Amino acid sequence: MDKQYSSGIKEEANHLLKAGRDYLETLVELNVVRFVRQSSRWVARWMMKGIVVVLVLFLILFLGLALAFWIGDKLENRYLGFGLVGLGFGILIPVVILLGKWILFPLFRDRFIQQVFDDEQTDQTVP
Repeated sequence: MDKQYSSGIKEEANHLLKAGRDYLETLVELNVVRFVRQSSRWVARWMMKGIVVVLVLFLILFLGLALAFWIGDKLENRYLGFGLVGLGFGILIPVVILLGKWILFPLFRDRFIQQVFDDEQTDQTVP
């Protein structure tokens, strides 16, 4: 009777070990899927933001050129038109940098933190 009891315990222990091993493997696979999902979202967001930045830069470039030609034609001096547009950008860039430190940076920081926590809440609700 002692041997039957001990063999039953061994079988039960082996069954529990196998179930625990299966659970850990499944948990690792689930975390890999979550990581891939999060990283793919992150990459997709940054790719879209990169595309938008490139398009905005082209827009600024061509609008600046058009404005420079237009001002140059109105003043009948293309060099002066390009100089005035360059001066305008020279004034605009420090203003944007200063605004960025006090207004834009906190705004983007808060949005990023909110987005991270929204993604974490989504991960907790979806296994």
